[in-house]
Amino acid sequence: MTDRFGEFIKPNWNKFVGHWESRAAYLADIGEIPRPAVVLMACQFCQSEICNGGFLQLFSNSTGMVVPEAIEGFQALGMPATAALIRDAASCVGSPYPRDRDARHRAMAALSKLDSDLSALDDLFYQNLAIENGGFEAAATRYVRGLRGAS
Repeated sequence: MTDRFGEFIKPNWNKFVGHWESRAAYLADIGEIPRPAVVLMACQFCQSEICNGGFLQLFSNSTGMVVPEAIEGFQALGMPATAALIRDAASCVGSPYPRDRDARHRAMAALSKLDSDLSALDDLFYQNLAIENGGFEAAATRYVRGLRGAS
């Protein structure tokens, strides 16, 4: 058995990415997946979106639905500063965080200086993602090893 996080999440990948257009479908799907896999996949999607286009891209896309699980996941990976940055960025869009994409779009449209606020958080996120707890991939791999050791 491998300790690589990609292999750990692979069996549940298709179920996780299936229904982001509907909050109810997404929550039902993730309810059928082991929680450690859910939070790892949420971290993977969250960091991919942010690294590709910043927090604005994450919140604009359907993948923005996974933000609460990503915050939980980065905390579980031993990356609390990264989790806090995501929480801070998410609070710019609303509290409680709107899982519904249209609600996020409405909230983002109402905020005049959202671009500059999130841009500053983007830069901090990139820095933390690379170094906190050895970086995302190393932290995720250690997390999976710890799960495997616990079973």
